[in-house]
Amino acid sequence: MAILQQAKEISFTPALFGNEITGNAAGSAGERRNLFEGLLFAEPELDVREPRTKAFIERFKKRFKVEALPYGFWSAQAYDAVVLLATTIGRCGERVAKVRECLLEVKDYEGVSGRILINQDGDGVRNYLLKRISNGSPERLEQ
Repeated sequence: MAILQQAKEISFTPALFGNEITGNAAGSAGERRNLFEGLLFAEPELDVREPRTKAFIERFKKRFKVEALPYGFWSAQAYDAVVLLATTIGRCGERVAKVRECLLEVKDYEGVSGRILINQDGDGVRNYLLKRISNGSPERLEQ
């Protein structure tokens, strides 16, 4: 945030680009929220209207007595990672090489964080959205 403050102080207005961490920092910046204005960033898609996602969020809020899902997508993805790993171990056994082999077969796992695909390198493939900070809040840019 310091670099954004310094840029403002010298009236330097470059195009600002960041990741989901930078983009969501605006939400906790308080009075300095305006420093993030115009920032473009990509963020994994989390469709909170999806029935599976909506049910997860409601269960989470009730169980932990909170108003919202903390860390949004990342909390949902962490849950999916544990469930997917436990399911895979239950199906394929505990040998690391076999678990990896079985995880590489995941093509369309429907989790609470959305559809998960694992590519041939073992990397998760997700849909990302492009957003901009507008009036202090993330706003989805239409494609």
